Amino acid sequence: MWATVDPATTPPSIDLSHEMAVSFAEGVGSSCPDLLLDDVVIDPTARWIYDVTKNPLGDIPCTADLTGTVVFVVALQRTALPDSPFTIALDAPDVCAGPGCAAVQIDLTNETSPSASASAALPSPSFAPTPTAWIPITTTGGVTPHWSPDGNYLLLEEQDTSDLVLLGADGRRIGSYDGFVEPTWLTGDQFVAYKASTMPSNPQREAMTAAIIGKAGDGSTADATFPCCDALGNGHGAATASWFLPNLNGVEQPQFGVWSDGALTDPQPGFPVAWSAAGDKLVIAHPFTQGPPTAGWMEVFAWPGPQSVLKNDRATAIGPLTSFDPSGNYVAYGDVDVVELATGDVTRIPTEGNHTSFAWEAQDDVLVSDAAGLTTYSTDGTKLGFAPFSGWITGSADGSTVLMLDSNNVMTVWPSGDTIALPTVPESETTFWLSPTGKGLFVMSNGGSWLTQLP
Repeated sequence: MWATVDPATTPPSIDLSHEMAVSFAEGVGSSCPDLLLDDVVIDPTARWIYDVTKNPLGDIPCTADLTGTVVFVVALQRTALPDSPFTIALDAPDVCAGPGCAAVQIDLTNETSPSASASAALPSPSFAPTPTAWIPITTTGGVTPHWSPDGNYLLLEEQDTSDLVLLGADGRRIGSYDGFVEPTWLTGDQFVAYKASTMPSNPQREAMTAAIIGKAGDGSTADATFPCCDALGNGHGAATASWFLPNLNGVEQPQFGVWSDGALTDPQPGFPVAWSAAGDKLVIAHPFTQGPPTAGWMEVFAWPGPQSVLKNDRATAIGPLTSFDPSGNYVAYGDVDVVELATGDVTRIPTEGNHTSFAWEAQDDVLVSDAAGLTTYSTDGTKLGFAPFSGWITGSADGSTVLMLDSNNVMTVWPSGDTIALPTVPESETTFWLSPTGKGLFVMSNGGSWLTQLP
């Protein structure tokens, strides 16, 4: 812990058999860079430990630009600790909830060596930007990135040249595939992509077309035929393919089938939108108005099958941000509705304003960013926490990581609270792609493209 906090000085002595080292890291702004530790409160009833700080200049207004961190390291007597498990946080338990709370749970019940395991560092916001090794990625123009389900590989689809480039998560170039487009991941190591020169244009029925099936581990490929088009892989050996019947009263009429082990299921109406992380459920949109296919009502299928397990009301468009929670038991869609798949119960999450983004957390809570700020809700609509925030968020498929880009172009990783020094000044054209595991991040802007692994 001390090597992280102050590597230039010798750590003070501590008897870990009788004491426990804890660090509290508090964010500060440019107008109030100093902070004093006033108390460390140990609440045995709530099993909660938190710090109390104060501004040495008194109760004065401070800017919220979050330019640095003040870290306090303290030694706590083991005899004074609450019963395990207990929580160490930056706030009292009645105010510590959701994205505004930095907390860690400690369980010393099965501790076998105090000297080895008694030091607990609090994973709290460190508002000094984290040094990040950004790897420049050379492209010929705009690209569409496709992360593998395990986050170990990244396929870049060159929009100007109809080519693919395969990278490792560390930025190493594994392979390139000229003349192939619209890739999707069949498994964590296997992808499929269509041959651009032979793809049918706007097929109105099932059509097999030339493709390659690639192996990411060594970059090798094998020629294949694959159903066209808009393939969407589930990461577990299956993929949907879609085509469009003639429009009816100006509304698109998509059809889809599911490919697995070389066979395609019978066509069904609808446009595939998203697979669950386990690859056992699929969201389909049924267009009911002119516009993109996601301007339609939702149906959920179980796989293998596919077998319909849920249909939502036919008046609510699901929208392009539709996503499963990490467990695959819920779907969030629209602005923002949450449906429990087992019961069909729908909860409307209250939002303010027109610019709403949301992301799932690992415990199936949903973070919502809107005009009011950043709020955490349970799937039944219970408000769990709130933090002032203005900006955009996106989350990883496994719920482990949420990227938060505020209105001052400061990017924060939740729940660690680390701020990330971006390789470029964010512009309206800057886009971010987080890997499904929350570890890899690809950034693209007019100034270039970069890849990094998050702390």
